[in-house]
Amino acid sequence: MEAVAKELHPDTKEKRYYPDEIIRISKQLLVQVLDLPFDSKNRKMTDLLKTFEGLDITKYVNIVSQKLKINQDIYYYDNEHKNYYRGLQVMYQCENENEDIKTIDILVVESEWEGKKISHALAIANKQVLTGLKFCPHCNSKAFDPKDKNYSRDYEKHIIKCENNEGKIVKKVKMDYIQKPFVPHIMQNKTYQYLLANGRQHEFKPTQYFIIYDLETVPKIVNKKFSKSSYQMYELFPLSVASTIRNKQGIKKIFFSQQDGDDFIVQWLNQLFIEAEQVNADNQYITEACTIDETILYQMEVPIVGFNSSRFDISLIIQQMQCKDWTISNYIGSPTQAKQVIAHHKKMNLKVKFVDMLTYLQPMELKQAAKDFGDGYDDKKGLFPYEAFSTDNVNEVLSKSEPFTMKDFNSSLKKTKISQKDYQIYLEDAKRFKNRWDYIQFYNEQDTYIMIKPLMTLISLQFKYKIDMFSFMSMAACSNAIKYAKAYDDFDINGVYPNFEDQSQKFYLIEQYWQSNVKGYLSQDNHQRRDTINNVQDSDFGYFKQLFKDSNCSICGCNFTVNNKPTLDRIDNSKGHSKDNVQPCCLYCNCFCSNKDKNIDIDVYHLIRSGITGGFSNVVHRVNRAGIDFIKRLQYDKIYKKVTALTTDHRIIYVVGVDFNSLHPSVMSSEPHKFIKYTNGKMCIVQILIESILLKEILIRLIGQLVSDVYDEKKILGLAIERQGTAMYALALKNYMIETNYCSNSKIKLKGVNQKTNKIIKDQIVDCIEEGKITKCTNMRLGQKNHQMSQLSIEKNEITGIHTKAVVLSDQSCCPQIFTLTAKDYSFQDN
Repeated sequence: MEAVAKELHPDTKEKRYYPDEIIRISKQLLVQVLDLPFDSKNRKMTDLLKTFEGLDITKYVNIVSQKLKINQDIYYYDNEHKNYYRGLQVMYQCENENEDIKTIDILVVESEWEGKKISHALAIANKQVLTGLKFCPHCNSKAFDPKDKNYSRDYEKHIIKCENNEGKIVKKVKMDYIQKPFVPHIMQNKTYQYLLANGRQHEFKPTQYFIIYDLETVPKIVNKKFSKSSYQMYELFPLSVASTIRNKQGIKKIFFSQQDGDDFIVQWLNQLFIEAEQVNADNQYITEACTIDETILYQMEVPIVGFNSSRFDISLIIQQMQCKDWTISNYIGSPTQAKQVIAHHKKMNLKVKFVDMLTYLQPMELKQAAKDFGDGYDDKKGLFPYEAFSTDNVNEVLSKSEPFTMKDFNSSLKKTKISQKDYQIYLEDAKRFKNRWDYIQFYNEQDTYIMIKPLMTLISLQFKYKIDMFSFMSMAACSNAIKYAKAYDDFDINGVYPNFEDQSQKFYLIEQYWQSNVKGYLSQDNHQRRDTINNVQDSDFGYFKQLFKDSNCSICGCNFTVNNKPTLDRIDNSKGHSKDNVQPCCLYCNCFCSNKDKNIDIDVYHLIRSGITGGFSNVVHRVNRAGIDFIKRLQYDKIYKKVTALTTDHRIIYVVGVDFNSLHPSVMSSEPHKFIKYTNGKMCIVQILIESILLKEILIRLIGQLVSDVYDEKKILGLAIERQGTAMYALALKNYMIETNYCSNSKIKLKGVNQKTNKIIKDQIVDCIEEGKITKCTNMRLGQKNHQMSQLSIEKNEITGIHTKAVVLSDQSCCPQIFTLTAKDYSFQDN
């Protein structure tokens, strides 16, 4: 807070801020940030500062920006490279984009005192002197190195552009002139790409060894009000963490808890990297001599899989994932939901990838996932009394040897109680353990162990289409890859596909064009420090003019035209552009090949030039260039059973992305699968049907039975009705109806109200209609508050008064909605 106060109140010619005054201001800022119920001059502030250990920057940096309405640039010192760098940029999130927000610069340095690491925050007077970089005076964000040889050019270019944009970042869509293929099942897996290019695709295998983790928490009672009708009841802190490792040797379990010390999460992460090193070795490709095959590129991060971890578990360990030994190299997601986190161990040079199993499934509970995708049993998951203890008595409660009581299993979060049957199952499990700590370990490890079979099922399901599940981020991404894998099912890597017809004029080399290319090749080789003694010269013009005239592209075989100009491709990429080390090549093939594996490049070329149309997917229409090519349409002739490509009179203006709705149904609906056990091995794509009776008859005819469980709608390839014609206007109550069709009872829903924990009864509705009585309810949920996982209590209106949405006449027609007119402004007469 002192550093922030110093940055917000710098010394000027008119006023100088002395240390005592900065401390006084920093106390005022601390009151704002922590929402203290007293001011900075109160005696309670003095008592607080006696035990105050400072603010954790990873936890409070966003809070400081929002409370004080400032942007922060946080700088650190790199001991290895001996320089300062900006490691974190925090922006104030405001609704008014034109509001001028001050940006402050803070330097964070670390020291050790009594064996503990302490961070110090210092105000930066001049960041350019500190870092040795030149910052843009307009955006104050872009930095340039004055020692760079292109410093003047890049700096002036950016200054002009940034000044025109008034210091704001303006993003523009930049189209590629040359179209690239969309083949995610090949291009997003370098291992499969290499094996396919070399005719060894039969050796491809999925990532089948991984680590599973799960955390249990202990609540800290807070009971703090943070809005008009919302409370933060508990803050949740790690109690224990367990991992199950699947490697070639078998199954191994590790467990750490608060009994191992306050730093048990760090101990677990350290052991996790050690186990991950073995898992990574087991996932590698092995030669006949039982050594790692170095020719096959395998760079997959070791999967660390949790269940619902993107919202819960990651938030509990994210602070410990940044230290001197390991760091976060990639974070995908939002502050409240981490879809994927990649951590890099600096000394071991090993990367692990934290992912959530639910990203490869539809939302469901762990118990249900273990039953549906495991061995069919769900009674192996234990029971845990989450609210039977708190941070005040956790060790005292868990050290006891007697079992928990039935009352201990009551949940205020779900508003549920344990059944007598489930409690007897717990008692049988508890008999095997000396105390409750031992039972916690069993429960924690069991939650990870029962995830192994479901994960193996998902991996084998995707691998049927040569898809490595962990190469993709989600079920949608895997489905998308399967879609294109099916479209390219008949692709022959050794086949020669017809090229598109280039109608432009034949290319003839001119001297000015050749001289320009010679300079470019010389510059390339000098930049890459290649030998340029024997490089091509201006005097070679006659030789290459005749070469380009008589030959075609050495990779794709295309003719050289005005639209497909020739270049020189180096045969040996380690050498320069010498006359005996180059071959004629078209621009696209040369750009794409670069210095990569030639087998892979030729493979990619055939994918691009083939213009394949297969399955339900229209993958590539030859070449689509904005402003050049015409829009094409496909027309199917039922008589002759041919697809004709028709060229319209309209040109393509922009090439935009595609939308992948109905991902896996589009290619998998015609194939029976054993894992679709809820619809007799078939998957149905349900469309909009108005008559519910007709829908029911069709479903019975297709699948033989109807599902009745809400979880059945959430299975992969399960049946779910997305939209139906039935609708209802609630003319008195603010709610809406969901027609379920396959159930006898329709469901009345209230927006924002959790009906699992808040039941609606008839008397509440009657009181609302007759007396206008409002019924309130309480939603309990887990979420982050001030970047700390917490249990939150939020009060909402359950049954409210009348709010006119439409005026409905007796013949079921509606009066038109007109702006500024209310229901009272309408008058009508019944005929």
